Amino acid sequence: MSRCYSCFKEVDDAFEICPHCGNIRSSEAREPIYLKPGTILIDRYMIGDAIGSGGFGIIYTAWDMKLETVVAVKEFFASKLMTRAAGQSEVIVSKKAKDEFEYRKTRFLAEARNMAKFGNHRSIPNVFEFFETNGTGYIVMELLKGESLTEYLHSNGGKIDSGFALFVTNEVGNALMSLHEKGIIHRDVAPDNIFICSGGDIKIKLLDLGAAKLADSPNDVVDIILKPGYSPVEQYDNTNSIGSWTDVYALGATLYVMLTGVKPDESTNRKINDTLIPPHEIDRSIPENLSNAIMKAMAIDTHMRFKTVTEFLKAINGEKKVMSLAKERKLRKRRRFTGILSAVLLIAIVGGLVFYSYESKKKEEYLDPAAITVWYSVEDDSTEETAMESIKNDFIEKYPGVSIELTAIPADEYEAKLVEAAQSNQLPTLFESTGLPEEVLSKASDVDEVLASDVANDVMY
Repeated sequence: MSRCYSCFKEVDDAFEICPHCGNIRSSEAREPIYLKPGTILIDRYMIGDAIGSGGFGIIYTAWDMKLETVVAVKEFFASKLMTRAAGQSEVIVSKKAKDEFEYRKTRFLAEARNMAKFGNHRSIPNVFEFFETNGTGYIVMELLKGESLTEYLHSNGGKIDSGFALFVTNEVGNALMSLHEKGIIHRDVAPDNIFICSGGDIKIKLLDLGAAKLADSPNDVVDIILKPGYSPVEQYDNTNSIGSWTDVYALGATLYVMLTGVKPDESTNRKINDTLIPPHEIDRSIPENLSNAIMKAMAIDTHMRFKTVTEFLKAINGEKKVMSLAKERKLRKRRRFTGILSAVLLIAIVGGLVFYSYESKKKEEYLDPAAITVWYSVEDDSTEETAMESIKNDFIEKYPGVSIELTAIPADEYEAKLVEAAQSNQLPTLFESTGLPEEVLSKASDVDEVLASDVANDVMY
């Protein structure tokens, strides 16, 4: 008697076909680089058939001889860096590829450590053990049966009903929330990394934490991982602007595909010319609030996006009303005009540094001479520039001693201009800081200090 390498049931050696699963019994690997069925790892796991492979790994079914149960074993195998002689277990790595091999193997085992932190989570595969042998790394995890969301969509005409789409999104969202609580950003949320488990109680699993990044580790050098249609623009430059909002974009794009059957255009293309059609304009049965929530999750500008998965889930579940991005941009513009006017006034007052005589100056409606430079971003239309000029003119008419220099900068050039100004220590007096990199913010003073001052209180109250 021996075990079938497909179902691991005991079978009489005389049988060439397993009477339990119907598979032909063979101890030969289907590919030369695969481990031979029957190979034993660390005196515990009996390798069976290979059930999947990709650029950085091979997945086998395996028999846990200690617990007598079937598991999945993922082997680190980067085909571009390594190989294996047919029938052998040890991997062969060239000297030239040694450094990259070690780096990627380390990342592979880091995936195991990340997954192992969430052993009891409903939507993250359970990792039982990870180890190194045969010159490479292995992860032992629960064996999942079912199909990927990509396969499920394909077999259902490209899209699914909203009830199941929201169920999938909520399950994946809950997994992401748990990851984010531990400071882990997934970076690779997409239909091919979402698994629908078969069985009576349908479970959704979020796969592949190999691309995950610690949000609080800016020096953690990782690969640029991209899924066209699902990766936001900040993922293309591998800067420190990655955060929970990065996974929000990908989750929003996945829901977009599930509801519409249309894969979104690449985010880099959308940044140049955004022609993404809101879901409810593709399918009128999709509620407008749900459509608005998806579009907000997929906003190109990170400051327009939901910052957390929690906020996104509340919106798609109807617990939070969401206006269209066009309306929100208009509202933000109006608020910004008011905010800039208030900030200019406060900076001019505090810049005078004459706190003791402010009461008398306020009565005289007088401010000390001051020169203030203001930079702000604009879209394609000139409405904002006209409004800003009107604010400026009204202000200097009342306070002729204060000069204000306004500089309107196209939105797609705004960050680069401020980075350049920060590098040369020539930042303007006042500018919008939302979404800017640390190299700019570290050289600027926070206007909150001005807003909290006694002078500001006098002005506002």
